[in-house]
This record gives sequence, C-alpha cells and structure tokens, in this order.
Amino acid sequence: MKWLGRILYVVMIFFIGMFVLAFNNNKQLAKYYDEYAQIELENNNREAYIEHFMTSKLIKEYIKEPIYLAKSDDSKYPFEIAIYHAKVNISKDEMKDYLILYLNETGIDFKNILEDYESFEKNGNNALMLAKLKIENVEEEFNIPININLKDRSALHLIEVKKDDNKDNIFNVQYRDEDGKTKQAESTRIESINLSILDGTLGTKEDEIIETIFARFVNDKDANMNNNIDSFENDEYIQIKEDKDGNKTEKKHQVLKAKAFNGEVDNYDLSELYKDESNLGKVHEKMLDPFIKKAKNSLYWYALIIVIVTYLIFFLKPTIEYIKHRNVGKDSTNEVSKDKRGSDDFDSFKFKEKEEVKVIDEEKFEPINNETLIDHKTDELIDYNAMTVKELKDLAKERNLTGYSTLNKKDLIEFLKENEN
Repeated sequence: MKWLGRILYVVMIFFIGMFVLAFNNNKQLAKYYDEYAQIELENNNREAYIEHFMTSKLIKEYIKEPIYLAKSDDSKYPFEIAIYHAKVNISKDEMKDYLILYLNETGIDFKNILEDYESFEKNGNNALMLAKLKIENVEEEFNIPININLKDRSALHLIEVKKDDNKDNIFNVQYRDEDGKTKQAESTRIESINLSILDGTLGTKEDEIIETIFARFVNDKDANMNNNIDSFENDEYIQIKEDKDGNKTEKKHQVLKAKAFNGEVDNYDLSELYKDESNLGKVHEKMLDPFIKKAKNSLYWYALIIVIVTYLIFFLKPTIEYIKHRNVGKDSTNEVSKDKRGSDDFDSFKFKEKEEVKVIDEEKFEPINNETLIDHKTDELIDYNAMTVKELKDLAKERNLTGYSTLNKKDLIEFLKENEN
C-alpha cells in the first residue's frame, strides 16, 4: 500500500510538472505576442504581424502569401481581410492544415456607429465585431468574435482542411451547439462569411442587442483566387432577426459584397506549395528563444520545490529520529566514559594527588636482595633474615603450615620460602 501511494505521488508530480511547463510556456508565448505581434497589428502591418503571430503559435510552416486578400476603402467600414494557409503541429509526429483568418479594421468610426459609445468606453465588452461562417449542409452559422479594442484583437484559426476517407479535400469544423456540447461538421464548401458589428451598449438582452452586417463574402465557385486583391461592391441585403418568441422581422440595408470570393475546398489545398521553401513565410525562432528559456526555467523552480516538499513529507521524520537516536547513543557513551573515568582514572588520579609521596633517601636506599620477596596475600615486602625465630614461626602459623615447630631459623626461612605459594 505504501508503494502504491509513492507511485501515485510520482505520477501526480509528473503531471503537475507538465501542467506547470505548459502554463508557463503559454504565458511566455502570450508575452512574445504582446511585445512583437500586437504592435504590428496596431500599425496595420499585416505581413510583419503574421510572421510574429505564427512564431507565437509555434507554427513553423505557412505560405507567406495569403490565399485570399480583400481590402475595403469604404469611408464608413474600412478594413482588410486575408486568409492564410498553415501547417500546425498537433503532436510530435502529426501536422494538420489550417486556414487562418486575418481581419483588421483600419479606421471604422465606432464612436458614431455604436448607440452608446460612452457605455462601451466604460464597459469595453458590450460591443464587438463578428465573423459569421456558414458552410454547406450545416444549418448553424459559426460565430468568430473579434474584439473592437485593438489591443485585444488577434488573428484566428478559422477552419481545418483535411482529407476524408476517399482522399478528397474537406473542411472540418468543430463548434458548440445550443446546449454547449462540442460537435463536428464536415463540408466541401464555405457558403458565406458575414462581417457584422454586435452592439449591446443599450442593453445585453437579446431584444436590446443590435446587429449590423456590413460586409459579405458569398461563394462564387467560378471566381479566380490567384493572389488577386478582391474589391467590394454595394449590395442590398435583407437581414432577418428572430425574437425569443420565434417572431421574425426583416431589415433591408446596404452592405459591402466581395466580388471574387471562392469557398470551394479545392482552392485551399496548397500541399504542393510547401515543397518549395521560397513559398514559406518567416518565423522568428531566435527572438522566441529567450521566452521559451524562461518557461523552461520555471520547471527548475518547480523541481526545487518538489525536492523540498518530498523531503518534508518522506524524509524529515526519519531524519529527526536518526538524529535523536544518534544523540542518545552519544550521551550513553559519554556517561559510561565519564563514570569509568571518574571511578578508575580520575578519582584514582585525584587520590594519588592527595596521597603522601615518600621520598627515599638514596644514601639509605638498599637494593632488595633475593631474600626480600612479595607476599601475595599481604602485598608487603618481607625480609625473612630480619625476623626472629618466633616471628618466623608466627608467620608459618598464619599460613596454616605444620611441621615447623622444631626447625631452627635457617630451616624456617627455607621452609617459608618453599611454602609461599
């Protein structure tokens, strides 16, 4: 059970680490976009903006010239729209083809268009532009919001171009239905793209929001899209609005209509162009490197934090226990050493310090002869020759010896020496 918990802990650390890396990577990419791409959008420098946009999205291969480009010089609704083709890395070994929509208004006077511009200045979120995409055989329109605030605006992935089971080109679109569920639709034709302004400055309820379509791109399968800049003509458009009760109202007004938009999917299969590198656009990988490095550095900090946390969880308690046991062992050893030293060495030394030291007069010193022995029972030096017969017999008696009562002094000395052990 303990090992299962440790395995789960390691797995959790790994996935959190991947999340931390991905989060910081996206954060640094967004920072790169803000520093390099955004200013080009504000300056209406489309080519430079696309280069930095692709770099910020880690897109390394894209066709530098747009598939479709249209410019409006209308005094009320000036804008530029372009569609680019790019190969996007979905995984390490898989790439998908995408169309990328570039839309930048170049001077639309929202102050005179929005019903309550002061409300928009305070709120900032109650009005926006909208690109409404309609593909064949799908009833719903796909809404792509585009911020009016230039600093929040960016190019958008519009639609995937892929091969079906029969190796035919198709558009693949993912969208959310009314219930919020993600769905997927496939088609071979873009029927139309409508550009509109959604004005909610008078209120955000459905019947208070005003939508004004100002430009339309309607499929013309015979239109030529060989990098020609499309222009617009005025067209009358009937806009139908349906309220919450299902009642429909029609509003007829003038719109800008593109002259040469072709929405057939075969126009967007540019695989052959990627074989010639001269067709590919620039990416600024060296400029991006410092940002990616910062994202990777966050992983080092994460690893340091994990090491500390892991130590606190798994190793702090054993370390404390080890130190405790080690200190207890040291204390025991010190106590034993202290007791032993105190009773044997130290105390003995102190005793010897206090003990009276007898100085032997060298002149009176006489070497111990062979007859001077050590009695092992008394630890005293005995000079048998200096003793009287009575003293010798008393010593024999103390040693529990027998047969000495008739011996003379010389024989007693020999007798005692023989029976010393």
